[in-house]
Amino acid sequence: MGWEHMFDEGGGSGSGGPGSDPLGLTALVEGAAKVVGSDPALESDETLMAAAVALEDVRNLVEGASARVLGRLEATGGTDVAVGMRTGSWLAWEADASRSRCRSRAGVAKRLGWFPVFEGALADRRVSYLHVEVLCNVANRRNREGLAAVQEPLVELHAEVLGGHLCDGAGRAVEVAAVGVGQRADLGQARREV
Repeated sequence: MGWEHMFDEGGGSGSGGPGSDPLGLTALVEGAAKVVGSDPALESDETLMAAAVALEDVRNLVEGASARVLGRLEATGGTDVAVGMRTGSWLAWEADASRSRCRSRAGVAKRLGWFPVFEGALADRRVSYLHVEVLCNVANRRNREGLAAVQEPLVELHAEVLGGHLCDGAGRAVEVAAVGVGQRADLGQARREV
């Protein structure tokens, strides 16, 4: 178990077969290992504060990427076909991780497929993985259509609640254009519906 076996030699890049790394995850794992191996005592408080914020940004992006990958595996049944295990159980086995946590993440990933606006907003960094996780954990077959109907207003509400600030690519707050009067009325309606 462990990440060493994931992208063994062989297979062409981009082929999706054994040995390929089309998503560039080897570099991500190696970069994370370098950060873990560094000595924080050698850095200034300012550097460590900036690193803490950057690591939270990376954590959010990794969780979002994982949700999209797991969601696709759930949709195709890929792990069930390949090894006879459901996605969450397979991930726990292969990654030597918490079974309950992996199954929960696979469930969130599956339900994220019900909400394409939130999936896009996650990819565009307009919402965090935490917001997606909350939405997906309350979603079920009975209420998913109602939640799907208010996705866009919920994403806009997220921006409004943050005081018109979202994060840019470096995790810094940037000003968002003011929401028009008509959109504010829609947001008010969304609040009453949710």
